[in-house]
Amino acid sequence: MTSKSKELDVSVKNMIIRLRNEGLTYRVIGVQLNISLFTVRSVVKKFKETGSTENKTRSGRPRIFSTREKRAIINKVKKNPKISAPQIARDDLKRLLLQEWHKIPNSTTKTLVSFMRNRLQAVIDAEGMDTKY
Repeated sequence: MTSKSKELDVSVKNMIIRLRNEGLTYRVIGVQLNISLFTVRSVVKKFKETGSTENKTRSGRPRIFSTREKRAIINKVKKNPKISAPQIARDDLKRLLLQEWHKIPNSTTKTLVSFMRNRLQAVIDAEGMDTKY
């Protein structure tokens, strides 16, 4: 059965440990912080076992978007509420492709274009078979 409550903040867990080290009982700590006795006990037990109050990292698939990317998508939807997810994906892909395209030096594209006639002629001569290009 899974818990329906939220995870305690690390600062609250540290407060529990500090109060326990000062000699307070689980019940008194729970009353002071408005937390159940069982939660206080489990935090202290976990601290004794691991030596830390940090939350464990979760298993599972990592997030697809960074916080920045998520914020950018939300802003796009706020500007145009009728935009669809595929349209956002197309726009982002187009933007990324253009960024990469502009990174290609002009000398490279000029070289490719200048050799295009030779490449086409080689394919024609080879009747569609493999060529040196």
